[in-house]
Amino acid sequence: YRIWSADWHIRTLRELGGPHGSFDREVGIEMALDGALNSMSSAFDAGIALLVQAVENARDVDVDDRLPVFRYKWER
Repeated sequence: YRIWSADWHIRTLRELGGPHGSFDREVGIEMALDGALNSMSSAFDAGIALLVQAVENARDVDVDDRLPVFRYKWER
């Protein structure tokens, strides 16, 4: 699976490189996409944390009974 994924990744970067075929440009695109995905993932995680805290505040949950941050998730 990892070899197939790496092959797909390199082929996709080469296609995105356009007519210049610059591998530096391809790596730059890859880094930009990676940064964007990491940022969106972090924003999603922060949104979940804010949602959990908002519900706990609205329900006036005692500070000692609040869900620890490491247990935040979408599942019940």
